[in-house]
Amino acid sequence: MRQRSLLQTGMGLGRFGSLSLAYVRQTYRDSPVQQTLGLTHSISFGRIGSLNLTLTRTRTASDLSSSAQSSTSAYLIFVVALSSRRAATLAAVGGSGSGAPGNEVIASLAQSPPVGPGSGYRLSASTAGNYDADWRRQFPSADLELEVARNRGLEGRSAYLSGAMTFLDGQLNTTRSVNGSFAMVDVAGLANVPVYVENQLTTHTDAGGRALLYNLRPYEANRISITPEDLPLDTTIGASSTIMAPPFRSGVIARFPVERVRSGTFRLVLDNGKPVPVGAVVTLRGTHFPVVLDGTVYVTGYDHGMSAQASWAGGRCSFRLEPPPPDDPLPDMGTVVCHNSSDAVRTL
Repeated sequence: MRQRSLLQTGMGLGRFGSLSLAYVRQTYRDSPVQQTLGLTHSISFGRIGSLNLTLTRTRTASDLSSSAQSSTSAYLIFVVALSSRRAATLAAVGGSGSGAPGNEVIASLAQSPPVGPGSGYRLSASTAGNYDADWRRQFPSADLELEVARNRGLEGRSAYLSGAMTFLDGQLNTTRSVNGSFAMVDVAGLANVPVYVENQLTTHTDAGGRALLYNLRPYEANRISITPEDLPLDTTIGASSTIMAPPFRSGVIARFPVERVRSGTFRLVLDNGKPVPVGAVVTLRGTHFPVVLDGTVYVTGYDHGMSAQASWAGGRCSFRLEPPPPDDPLPDMGTVVCHNSSDAVRTL
């Protein structure tokens, strides 16, 4: 049987940081009772860094007799943030009594890996001759970690490769280790679209417009999103984000309603060469588009040659749009003549 009791309190000291006090009592069936009293003072120096001092006193005994073993430990840690993912740390550690850490100063430099593919590392060395060098590379389908370390005279080397396979929506995919849940994102066949989880760039869609998210929080709301600015100009999207709460180590499908819509601009003029009046309305396939300065019109929803009409107070005319170029998502169709009669129209 194991029992742990914790009492903790803290207070803010304004520009002098914060102070906290904690008491922990642990009871085991076949082990001595352990009691620990800890005092921590933290202070921030803005962009320079932060300083943390922790003092602990531990007492271990089968009862509360005077023969109990005690130890005292002290940790003084200064952390400097070099970037959003990189930090340097200088720590002084020491203590006395059974189980206390040895006296040493430790310097370390670490860069955490990104959410998606990328690299991270940790380098540290101490005055006691201990060191640790760890490098991690996150691939789309696996994680690779290499480490070399020495601690208290013992040296070791390790290499660790991990990955997983998922089957979802009829597809078998390789991915990084799935510790939580996963999702298949479908962006209607659009390749290389950035996909975000909780506003953090996680991956890009593949050639088929799909992306696998491998480490979502199970049974919790996960916000998955794309940004309309990352989509081609000839597309529209009904919703750019969705909330998913997949079961543990299970997958869900997040489909984004993206549609390709051909758009274009042109200058609409009358038979006499004057532009159609500002405020006129162009009707194309039942949709209305306004005429702005100098007869300029922006329309959507056409992918072949088609007829349209323009109307305004006291006037009306008809015209025809030629098929748009197949390789231009937003073509300029030039100047189009709008005729007051039903005769065939021409494009200049």
